Amino acid sequence: MNILYSVIFFCALTALLTYIGIRNKAKSWRGVVTEIRRYSYMRNDVLQEDVVIRYRTDDGKARKLKLTPWAYNKYYPQLVVGDTLVKAAGESMARKETPPAKPV
Repeated sequence: MNILYSVIFFCALTALLTYIGIRNKAKSWRGVVTEIRRYSYMRNDVLQEDVVIRYRTDDGKARKLKLTPWAYNKYYPQLVVGDTLVKAAGESMARKETPPAKPV
């Protein structure tokens, strides 16, 4: 009987996490970067580092994006405060919006 409960629990947890992932991937937003900060901390006697990007969406909500230094350097190497991030529905990561070229 315990095995049956474990299987049901596992299936329910898998379904919940799948639903959350699909819902988050379907979201779309646009926001302006307000802060980029690196945090170092100790976890299990190992020095860890995270990069936190704080941004304000067009509807005025303050949000944050927490990344490893590797992911930050891969996806946002030239990101500075004031840049615009856009997350389209169906994409897993936001992208930096490039401003239109100025006419010469």
